Amino acid sequence: MEYLPIISLSFIAILLSGVFMFGFNIDQNDKRTLLYILIMLILSASFGYVLYLFTKYYPEKLPSFYIVLQFIFLILGIFHVWFMYNKLFWSKRDIYDFKQDSLLPETIFTILIASLMCIITLALFGFLTDFSKITVYWALSISFLIPFLLLKSFDFLGQIPHRDFSQKWQFTNNPIKEDHWNWENEIWVNFELKEKWIRSRQEMNRSASFRIMAPRKVPIREIFRLAIREYNRKRPDIVVQDLGFEKEINGMFWWLFSIKFNWKQPGTWFRKPRYLDPYISPVANGIHPKDIILARRMSTEKAFDNKEDYFDGDVAMGELVE
Repeated sequence: MEYLPIISLSFIAILLSGVFMFGFNIDQNDKRTLLYILIMLILSASFGYVLYLFTKYYPEKLPSFYIVLQFIFLILGIFHVWFMYNKLFWSKRDIYDFKQDSLLPETIFTILIASLMCIITLALFGFLTDFSKITVYWALSISFLIPFLLLKSFDFLGQIPHRDFSQKWQFTNNPIKEDHWNWENEIWVNFELKEKWIRSRQEMNRSASFRIMAPRKVPIREIFRLAIREYNRKRPDIVVQDLGFEKEINGMFWWLFSIKFNWKQPGTWFRKPRYLDPYISPVANGIHPKDIILARRMSTEKAFDNKEDYFDGDVAMGELVE
């Protein structure tokens, strides 16, 4: 039984190694990934040796050192999350779209690293002392996993579920005709736009935040078009791509609007509906004054006809025509 933690973790590590190396086609076996694994194993060996020294020379301080060691594994878990998303090209974190997020390889890789670190630490410690003493230390790997689990739990709150959105709207370059709007009882509407591009194999992100005053009953799509136009006019050096271009789908995409999760605003945590209807107004969508509408471009294989007239009572507020 004294070898059970090592045997169990070794079995898990072998299984995960095979799945990670051969189960994906994402260039996960690059030199940077392998070098990172090697460095983490060397650190783990040093932890096992220091644990042995404390057991031999400072046994009375061993409980305190174990707490410190758990904290070190927690810090390494934070570093692991940062390194994986910023230095390993195969990882693709997408906090808005579950389909684009590389959750499965990230999870397997993280558990693999945690298992290997725990194996090396306990194996060296058990070899230098007694394997019967390692059973109380196997939980070190849990501290390493906590940052990743917390981060992905946060991502799940804002990610797009696997479902089809009936209200898909494409940006058009038709006249906005805001002079036809009934400019009474206006409200401030806050937008945040996220864009991505690839540079030197690494995914880069850019965001733009802006707000605009608009009538309460104007559909979100038209307020967004006006906000984009004003943003580009005021910042010609950093133009937001409204029509955009996607090579793989011949330049076709639609816009998804949602309420941005903000941990400082509990009202945004479990808002229903989180995803907004672009064809109705912010008030009809239940938008609150401090809410931020997150605008995200979504790929599509089909173009949409944007032919609709909308009215504020008997007063025409604008139109979209081909």
